[in-house]
Parts: sequence; structure tokens; C-alpha cells
Amino acid sequence: MKKRSKVVSVLNLEAPLSNGRPAYVCAASGLVHFKNRFWIASDDELHLFHIDPVKDTYATPVRVFKGDLPLDLQKRKKKKKDFESLMVVAGQGLLALPSGSKSHRTQGILFDDKSGKSGCYQVDFSSLYETLSNYFERLNIEGAVVSSRSVYLAQRGNSDEGVNALIELDSDAFFQQLKKREFKKALLKSIHFLKLGEIGGVPLTPTDLCLGRSPTEILLSATAENTKDNYTDGACLGSRLFSYSEELGRVQQLKFAESVKVEGISYDQKSRTLTYVNDEDDVNVPSELRAVKL
Repeated sequence: MKKRSKVVSVLNLEAPLSNGRPAYVCAASGLVHFKNRFWIASDDELHLFHIDPVKDTYATPVRVFKGDLPLDLQKRKKKKKDFESLMVVAGQGLLALPSGSKSHRTQGILFDDKSGKSGCYQVDFSSLYETLSNYFERLNIEGAVVSSRSVYLAQRGNSDEGVNALIELDSDAFFQQLKKREFKKALLKSIHFLKLGEIGGVPLTPTDLCLGRSPTEILLSATAENTKDNYTDGACLGSRLFSYSEELGRVQQLKFAESVKVEGISYDQKSRTLTYVNDEDDVNVPSELRAVKL
């Protein structure tokens, strides 16, 4: 029997971030557990969000870019920074990564581990993503994780020409260049191409990564979104969860099936609980924090 989740928290806000916007997060795209709280990336905001679902009624927004985004959804889509994944970097802090799916979607954010909110720095991914674009016709980075061996990025091939892959980067070089807030030198170690199957004829494509039940296991969420390119949203036919073994270089599907679009995942080894956020690509539907035992 495939395991299904329960709602832990609806990602409500105490007040809208601007006039005309809803009082909730509606485009959650990345998730990590950092400093005893869940941190959430939203792909159409200039903020990150954090919440303790046991203590907090509302998610707290933290602005990471100046300015405003248009209220019109299509204009907003053209201007957004498109944060798609979050990654904890030991000794440096919390890193928010952009998708790289457009030329203006190459700027990330690093929260300094010691100074917290006051230590917010912009990180330039443009050179790294330019290199990766030599291997993928339509680059779309939607997941990131640090393992005991490497840094991994998830390439989401949600387009007619799209290719799914785990991109393996040299972790030592990545961490050193991150301190300089830009990536200039070669980082690529290997590309592991993925075939994840389909739902109703629509391919499953990666949406996030997190460490799994052992030091060499990476969990990968994937969704079947009926779209022809990496820019336009489409109907979601469901989401699945996969396990990637660094030792074997092999992907295995787990007993997990959700009808919603799973966008960000975090796994707690002690409780054996997978927590995730969803994005229904609808401004009228709030994102939720959900959990399931694995």
C-alpha cells in the first residue's frame, strides 16, 4: 500500500505581503529544516518563510530581495526570481537556489549561519548555470542537497526536449566558491541521467532532493505535470518519491503516492518522517506543510 500524508500546517501569513496578495504562501517550492524550524522557498515571492508548526499559527516572511513584483500573474511570472530549492551548508548557512530556467533566474541568497537575518548575501549562479546549459537544452534546477560525498542538483526535464538528471558537483570546490558568492571554476563531477516513469502518459520529473535514511541515500520527489516546456504550468497528475543510492548509482521508487504537486521535501531520520510542501499553481490555493512516515 502506498503511503499518504496528513496536513501539519497550512502556510498562512499574519498579513498579506502587499496589497492585492493573499495572506498565505501559495507557491511553495523548496523546504529544509534549519535551526529548529522549517524554512520554505516560494518561487514567486521576494521572501523566504519559516515556521515551527507546533508553536506557530503563521509562517514568518523574511525579505531577501528589494523591490516589488507585479500583481498580474503573467507579468509576475516574467519578473520573479524563481527560488526552487533550499540547502543547508554547514558553517555557512542556508542557501536558496534559483532555477536557471531564464537568464534573470540565476541569483541565489545565502543566510550567514552566525548572523542570521542580518547576514543575507546574494550569490551569483550565472557562470555555473551557463556551464550546465551546455549539457541541457532547457536547464531547470529544482532540487539541491549536500551528501557525504558531493553536492547534488536536480535537473527537471519538464518539457518536450527535457532531460531528468542528478548533477553531481565537487563539494569542496562548491563550498570554497560559495564563500566568494559566485561560481567561476569547474565544479562538475558527473551527470546521472534519470528515468522515473510516468503517470497517465505524463513523465515524472524531479522537484526536490533531501538526505534520506542513510548517509548515502538521497530522496527525490517527482511530479507528473502536463506541460510542454519549463516555463508554462500544467495540470498535475500526481507525485511520487524515489530513493537514489550513491553507492549503487541506482534509483528506486518508494511506497508514496500523492495527488498534489509535491515541490519541497525534508526527511527526519529520528522520527522516520518525510515532510513536504505543495504548490497547486493557483493563487487561490494556499500551500501546506504535510508529513508522512516512511
